[in-house]
Amino acid sequence: MKFLNYDLFSSEFYFNIEGQQKKRGTIPGFTLSLIAATTIVSYFFYLLYLYVNNQIDPKFRSQSFIVDERIDVSLTQDLVGFKFAYNSTMSIDTYQILQNKTFIVYVIQFFQYDNNATEMLYLDVIQCTNPQLQGFNCIDFSKANNYTLAFDNNNNIFSQLQINIYGCRDLDNIKTTVPNNCAAQSEINDVIDQINIFKRRHWAIYLNFYRNG
Repeated sequence: MKFLNYDLFSSEFYFNIEGQQKKRGTIPGFTLSLIAATTIVSYFFYLLYLYVNNQIDPKFRSQSFIVDERIDVSLTQDLVGFKFAYNSTMSIDTYQILQNKTFIVYVIQFFQYDNNATEMLYLDVIQCTNPQLQGFNCIDFSKANNYTLAFDNNNNIFSQLQINIYGCRDLDNIKTTVPNNCAAQSEINDVIDQINIFKRRHWAIYLNFYRNG
């Protein structure tokens, strides 16, 4: 039977004539081969479907490190670049411009911890000017000219940059205002459902220098 030629698990054997080496297929081997090939192809199309529909959750990795000397990182406008995709071809910011409506709002906070004292600044979001970050949002650090992203384990000093993302109509002790051109709540919910990376109405991304203990 010719379909046995597709048995991936066929075994080698020798004919008694002239020592010829051949492979012999079996029905169980062909069945297993068919199952393996079907599984591989199905999984490939499943991953392709997730990729096209932006349903593959990103993996976030963090690294903690402790050093004795103080670390200071200058707060330049291209230090952080971020954007959220509405779909595979358009960012949420572009979608908001096209719709002339606001669906999500960024609230940026910068914290400076010095022993028992804490200072907090609200920062603005601007379009990145670095050509390598074209299409990304950057953070305007002009209000934090006197600060750095710092870590000093010996003196209990460290900084934290917090990017909060809200639905346009959400309010709490951090987001206290609602823009005039907010979309309807049902439209906001639809956009949030479209952006698979968002799981709740309030999300936060933290870029931290951690202090041990």
